[in-house]
Amino acid sequence: MMTGYGVYQHETGTVYKGLWLYGLQHGTGHETWSDGSDYVGNYHFGVKHGEGVYTWSDKTTYFG
Repeated sequence: MMTGYGVYQHETGTVYKGLWLYGLQHGTGHETWSDGSDYVGNYHFGVKHGEGVYTWSDKTTYFG
């Protein structure tokens, strides 16, 4: 199980770069999807959690 910093690329093109704990996204990370959408922020045991910025492929952005 991955713990620490790592990069994961899914076969669909989704890429996650960031912190892991026991094989789950945990801490600060950056996830990018194949359609160009991305999320930069915090994760808690594999779930987006707390503060972050989500940007859709049309560049609409949500801060929260």
